Amino acid sequence: FRDADGFSDAATIRFVRADDESLLGAGIPFDMSVIDNDWNPSEVEVPAEALIDGVQFEIQFTSDSTDDSFSGLSLDNFEVSAN
Repeated sequence: FRDADGFSDAATIRFVRADDESLLGAGIPFDMSVIDNDWNPSEVEVPAEALIDGVQFEIQFTSDSTDDSFSGLSLDNFEVSAN
């Protein structure tokens, strides 16, 4: 659920090795220019480098310093799968 001001807020999904937190593949930008009115399904492709045992994923949300009432980025009912 994207609830940001749509201007200078950003989100990135990263996959890292669990034992040393080294980055596995490039970070994947998540479009924060849209404000969702409801929960919407989204998909990202997991980088091939991250298809290993012992991987963690991180969602990094960055907001600007404007004073607004947006909540940011919320995740619910997600799954990680290899197709």
